Amino acid sequence: MNPVFKSHFIFKNMTARLLFFRSRSNFFLVLSDSNNNCVFSCSSGIAKLGDNKKQKVSAQNVWKFISFFKPFFVLYKIKFINFYLRCRKSKHLFQLFNYLEMIGIEIVSFERILNRPHNGIRPRKLRRV
Repeated sequence: MNPVFKSHFIFKNMTARLLFFRSRSNFFLVLSDSNNNCVFSCSSGIAKLGDNKKQKVSAQNVWKFISFFKPFFVLYKIKFINFYLRCRKSKHLFQLFNYLEMIGIEIVSFERILNRPHNGIRPRKLRRV
């Protein structure tokens, strides 16, 4: 895969944003610039990690998944990543950190994005007896 260079992406201090989240049968990574413009996004289905759910979500396939992002890290000279997580911690996360470190990417910050209910922070209604 040859990435296409676009000059309108802005990476301040060689830092990018990487968002990781997963569903029941897939996991997703989104690489974005400092202004939160999406540079590249990939799912385990697009990366052809396997045909069934078990192969797609296995932690051993994270290296293949990161290899899709490596040309973009080289092209845009990205050395640092602000990491955002939208799911529970799992073995995928630790594998991902190890592989990013192996290719020379340093994680500067780690933030967990929690889902909020549509009604804000209002508590549940009391049960009538």
